[in-house]
Amino acid sequence: MADSYDTDGHPEEGEISRSFEGTSSPPPDSSSETFRYEKTTLTLDDLDPDDWDITERQASLPHHYSPQQLLSLGMPAEGYWKMTLDLFDPYWVDPAITWAGRAAEGVLFMEDIVRNTIDGPWISELSKAAYEHVAPLPTLRHVFVTNIINRDTRPDVRRLVTGHDLQLFESGTPKYQAMLGTRIGKIVTYLVLGAFDRGTRSISRIAVWFAGRQHILLHMRFDIEPLDG
Repeated sequence: MADSYDTDGHPEEGEISRSFEGTSSPPPDSSSETFRYEKTTLTLDDLDPDDWDITERQASLPHHYSPQQLLSLGMPAEGYWKMTLDLFDPYWVDPAITWAGRAAEGVLFMEDIVRNTIDGPWISELSKAAYEHVAPLPTLRHVFVTNIINRDTRPDVRRLVTGHDLQLFESGTPKYQAMLGTRIGKIVTYLVLGAFDRGTRSISRIAVWFAGRQHILLHMRFDIEPLDG
């Protein structure tokens, strides 16, 4: 289940949304210590094997996802690599940081994300490193976050949408901006800002839906598009 206590120094919701307007001008309050958008260079090879347990294997699509769903987006329905990254700390019984997900060219799934420490890489940095381990970074087009139980994100999305079927929110709309302002939205925002040169990519739309027998499992999809120029 996708959860997170990621403590990135997040900017305010409005500052995040304006980061994707396609302008090369600096974001508002870019001098603030809470606005951090420099590119990250972290790779999986940088994770110390004495501290990290890293596993990877070939896998199919996650539960609740069909080949048709991915093919309709022009994305692969097979050929995924599933990865789990666990940072262990002598003071924690459970891993201090967990990132679990899978990727194929064009697609990144975040399935279990937990950060219980102020030390170590951010979830957004691990996401970039995981995708880049599988495919060239410029090919990333869709980020899925599955089975979200985050105590901030799920209630926020419930207040913004009606029903459980897939709903799309286009860039620049109030609900799109609110989605970026959720904890999960901020993590994906930092993934994009840390992975690409400023002004070259946009989160063009966000899709949300609820799955499961009682429709309580929140799923989010963030569509990433190159900007002209």
